[in-house]
Amino acid sequence: QKKIMALSEEKIKEKNLTALMITHNLQDALTYGNRMLLLHQGEIIRDFSEEEKKRLTVTDLYKIMVDLDEKDN
Repeated sequence: QKKIMALSEEKIKEKNLTALMITHNLQDALTYGNRMLLLHQGEIIRDFSEEEKKRLTVTDLYKIMVDLDEKDN
């Protein structure tokens, strides 16, 4: 998985491509890409810029997701 992510990142940068990658791995979501969309129940609920992503931790993302689930219940 790590090799695929690293190779994908390399090719995207090398060829200046636009790519949409989907992951449930919170660390990968923070590590890769220059933007991050957070979906909940099929809807985009947050659009994090590169600068916003840099300030986030896995714990921050987890808390956002837990808060969403609590609102649903």
